[in-house]
Amino acid sequence: MADRPKLYPQDLDLNTRTCVAHGMNALNYYMFVAGENYEEIGLFGRRHEWQAPIDSNGDLRPNYDKARHLGSVFKTVG
Repeated sequence: MADRPKLYPQDLDLNTRTCVAHGMNALNYYMFVAGENYEEIGLFGRRHEWQAPIDSNGDLRPNYDKARHLGSVFKTVG
């Protein structure tokens, strides 16, 4: 859709590192796994597949490896 920009793995990496460098001390990758909203509560319908690192079938998307790497880095350095 035109109103949903493409999120590339390098964008996820840069945005996360920039936020941490500016003092953010918690990570929350909202919608890490795609799926369905019940009772049509979602803004764009029932499905929420948009760019989640893991799709609703359990398949890993390109952003997954970057998010996993960042999680390992932050776990290591605290």
